[in-house]
Amino acid sequence: NDITIDSVRQYLFSEAISVAAATETSVKYTTLGNTPAAILKIKQTDPIYNQWSNTPVYLLYYTKIVGTLDTGTTDPNDPD
Repeated sequence: NDITIDSVRQYLFSEAISVAAATETSVKYTTLGNTPAAILKIKQTDPIYNQWSNTPVYLLYYTKIVGTLDTGTTDPNDPD
């Protein structure tokens, strides 16, 4: 009851976005809430993700865009 529909719509898209179809560079989408967002997949290098399988593990990242899309190549696993 405390969440507005616009708060939910900023995480919904008109098309399905799967890890398999996502790219390792940011792709801009517009949410159903008319919020610009970027989606990308990032290969996980921490051994905790690969302890049960030799298959690479990717996570899908959602980033709300404020202003313009940053296309920098910052390492997402960098703690700084």
